[in-house]
Amino acid sequence: MIKTPISLINDWSGGQDTKTPIISMALNKSPNMRNFHCAGVKERLMKRGGFAKINTGAVESDNLDVYYPPGYQVADYALRDTAARTALSQGFKCNTSSTVIKIRLWLKKVGTPAGTDTITAAIHANSSGVPNATAITNGTATAVDISDTATLVTTAYVWVTFTFATNPTLVAGTQYHLVLTGAFDIDGTNYIYWGMDNYDVIYQDGSISVNDGTTWVANSTHNACFEIYITGGAKGNDGSALFDFSSKSMYLGVFGTSIYKMDKNSSGTPDGTFDPINITGTTGWDTYTKLMLHMDGTDASTTFTDEIGKTVTPVGNVQIDTAQKKFGTASGLFDGTGDYLSLADSDDWKVGTGDFTVDFWIRYNDKTGNQQYFAYITSSPLNLRLSLELGGTTISVYTNGTNRLTPTWSPSDGTQYHIALVRYSGTITLYIDGVALSSVADTQDISTGDAFYIGYRGDPADQRYFNGWIDEFRFSKGIARWTANFTPPTAAYSNTQSSSTLTSSRYWTFGDWQSGTSLINTDIGLYKYTGSGDAAVVSGAPLGKFFTIWRNYCFIFGIRGNANQGRYSDLSDYTTWTATNTLNFNTNDGDVVTGVRILKGKMFVFKRYSVHRVSYLGSNPTFQVDPILGVGTPSHYSIKEVDMGGDIGSVLIFLTTDKKLAIFDGYNIQVISDVITEETNDLFASADDQPLSFADINLSYADLFHAVVKHDTYEYILYCVLGSDTVINYAFVLDYRTGGIYPYDGQIFASSLYGLSTSKAKILYTAGYAGYMFQMESGNSDNDSAINAYWVSGKIKPSLASLMNKMLQIGLHLKEITSASTINLALQYRLDWNVSWTTAENHNFDHNDELAFGKTSLSDIGTIDNMFQIKLKDNSTNPAPTIYGIDLYGVPLGLGSGDRATA
Repeated sequence: MIKTPISLINDWSGGQDTKTPIISMALNKSPNMRNFHCAGVKERLMKRGGFAKINTGAVESDNLDVYYPPGYQVADYALRDTAARTALSQGFKCNTSSTVIKIRLWLKKVGTPAGTDTITAAIHANSSGVPNATAITNGTATAVDISDTATLVTTAYVWVTFTFATNPTLVAGTQYHLVLTGAFDIDGTNYIYWGMDNYDVIYQDGSISVNDGTTWVANSTHNACFEIYITGGAKGNDGSALFDFSSKSMYLGVFGTSIYKMDKNSSGTPDGTFDPINITGTTGWDTYTKLMLHMDGTDASTTFTDEIGKTVTPVGNVQIDTAQKKFGTASGLFDGTGDYLSLADSDDWKVGTGDFTVDFWIRYNDKTGNQQYFAYITSSPLNLRLSLELGGTTISVYTNGTNRLTPTWSPSDGTQYHIALVRYSGTITLYIDGVALSSVADTQDISTGDAFYIGYRGDPADQRYFNGWIDEFRFSKGIARWTANFTPPTAAYSNTQSSSTLTSSRYWTFGDWQSGTSLINTDIGLYKYTGSGDAAVVSGAPLGKFFTIWRNYCFIFGIRGNANQGRYSDLSDYTTWTATNTLNFNTNDGDVVTGVRILKGKMFVFKRYSVHRVSYLGSNPTFQVDPILGVGTPSHYSIKEVDMGGDIGSVLIFLTTDKKLAIFDGYNIQVISDVITEETNDLFASADDQPLSFADINLSYADLFHAVVKHDTYEYILYCVLGSDTVINYAFVLDYRTGGIYPYDGQIFASSLYGLSTSKAKILYTAGYAGYMFQMESGNSDNDSAINAYWVSGKIKPSLASLMNKMLQIGLHLKEITSASTINLALQYRLDWNVSWTTAENHNFDHNDELAFGKTSLSDIGTIDNMFQIKLKDNSTNPAPTIYGIDLYGVPLGLGSGDRATA
């Protein structure tokens, strides 16, 4: 019998509780499917490709684990301005079970807090939503001296770092509280501010509380800005931003709190290596530096200046000597017969069991005998010391009275050597000229002492004075400056910091005006980078969330403290941002600026519930602001320009605050409703197969959302957080050629870009949550894991005679391009409501046996009595199948000899 196709099922819309036969339906609603799409062509279903790593090794984590950055920073909470605020706290839950390395709080001072003038941070357990009465074990950080220049507590907000003598241990998912207290006088004009925010994104796992000396009172309307660094912290190498710095043929990436570059080769292919970019222009010593002696000054002077502010007492004939130096103008001369430097006991020497670094330069006059470089002592034991012993042939490291290292080393008189003693994650390593001489496990708790000496053992019975010169002596607490062999410093240390570390942030925007200069903006500053060397802080720029370049001007929108303002500067002088160059977007409804984009010669500024057009007038005023739409977006990074072609041309597509997609051409807007009418278990074999819709989007994490446009496949891809997730795991794809919306899973990406790459082709790249950049639609799997895809048709009811058939067969028109011998696609179906699916039946495709244009694979399904529904699943790492159509085959009832009674 020749099979006659009686109905064509090209119901890619899915999820329709259809009462009439579906012969053909336009592709315009979200389907009950995952990881299939149409790639700009109707009635052709394709499984998506996978993704593969670009960088061969992960970007190193900086241990950031949980944070709430400043954002708009719309409020301040005072500490000890009145007796009603003797302590402040912020609730949090960490993501990683491990030891805390440091915490950072967003603080500034008002006036000059007097008295003991210290502040302390502590971690407390939870008690009915507020802090417990006491800190957890080891949970009280070392006090920070407000007047100490190293702490950088200034009259402007800065991150202030707190470290611990012994690092406390936290448990992931447990409620804790950061408690800030002060030892300074209660004074209404001299106090500390802790910066707060609540405008754009609410922190989900805690809020602030205020203590009056007796009782904690919670305030759920604000969140204090903080960062917590934990060993192996979950956010330490999140790829929160990617940029195509095309004028310098490189990609820029922000991972954790640092910025990196990846060069492209001559063909435009990324080289696979992220190199850190240092940031210069930030003044002030970092908070790890507790002692910094340049040993500079007037020849024979006995004045030794510590850059951090400690008092250094010279003993004997120790003096400044300009005849010998490594850097600067001089070094410290010690004659070996009673010369040394003495510093009083300080919490800064008490490193506990944590990381530390002591490094300096030496030049021997005479190395014979036992000679001490430095010592931190009590009467017993010798807590920490480093010396050359046994006649100048063995170098010794002691912690808590025990000799930890005794490697052989025989220096020469008259030669400069760089020495660094580093403890990192429980291992002490001694480096000579940047090369590790010896290492040993060491977790001794160095938390008590009487004095710190340089050039002396601190024991009158065994002095061990140093004979020679010492230069550039630095003591660093809470950090291992080096964790592997390194090149020794080539210049004196400077309080103009150079570090790849920026800050945690929810907002990164980038401008490249093809001059070879990029401007990188975050909500704590604007930075300039030219493709080589260090990036630099752009002084004078306002702090704001969104940066763009238009009409030879730079713009920053969402100004801190003025969330509905923008400011602009001439592109030729982006360091001058006058208050007169301010644009206002007030709507008097509590809304704030959430994004900005350029379209068709106009600039459009978005808020949650409105869009404002900025037009260039040239003068009096230069720009004009007009509100034009009552629809807005919660996410700047969801706004993307798309070329629709034809009369429409370029448009902006974005996520609306009521969880829909909008298409905006500069004048008119079309809102696309995402509708799934069924989300019940009767459609699917397992909970994992449940359909996804825009209703599942969790706007609490809208700051993490981002979108990218793939022009070659006509796709707008929105990466978003769904349901109870706290990070991105899914994406929705709008096929703007056909109008279909398709969900993807396994999309664990923190940022994305469509960049100019190999042979000038544009390629979709993403950055994940573990230090990697990925190339999308590359390979057969998601970085070696299977891509599981499914599609479920609507319910087809045979209310027309043409669908009332016996001996029906279904035909799948499919094709797979693969080198594998056999690929299987699973088919299930059912013939009634709320019944189980049939056992999966595999339809294979063997490229060695099939025709070049594919095959039609048949299955018997019997007779449709009530309804018919199809489910296709592809669970494999195989190349993506393409389904060109599905046909029903059979003879209508009444046409066969056995059907005459029904004719």
